[in-house]
Amino acid sequence: MADVHVGNSPIDVAVNPSSSLVYVTSIESATVSVIDGITNTISSTIKVGSIPYAIAVNPITNMVYVTDIGGGSISILQNSKNANDNNSNSNSNNINVTRTFEKINGFIAPAGIAIIFLRIKHMSMTMLLILYSLSILRLIA
Repeated sequence: MADVHVGNSPIDVAVNPSSSLVYVTSIESATVSVIDGITNTISSTIKVGSIPYAIAVNPITNMVYVTDIGGGSISILQNSKNANDNNSNSNSNNINVTRTFEKINGFIAPAGIAIIFLRIKHMSMTMLLILYSLSILRLIA
């Protein structure tokens, strides 16, 4: 066990078991800290939104989804080795902000997020479930 110091007011954590990376959102710093789970050291600190809150990891695609309750948006982070978008906003150590979904009118802020894996017979599906103010609003496949 080790203490790893991340940004101010850490609020949520997600682990990618396939890459051994741990992601921590910090609301006062407006950052996501990326921790190498093997060495217990911070490998990147990424500026995301104004108040990053909930976080979820898809271990199959290595994509990380971060809700921003301050700006009402959702940012997607991805290891640049897997990213095909040359226009993404680069951050340290190969982690990129590849896409941001803007605020949806009529809703205050995305408060939670989860990745759902479904397998029906011979078909697999991955969905992103976004929770807005205790109401399920949108599924992004």
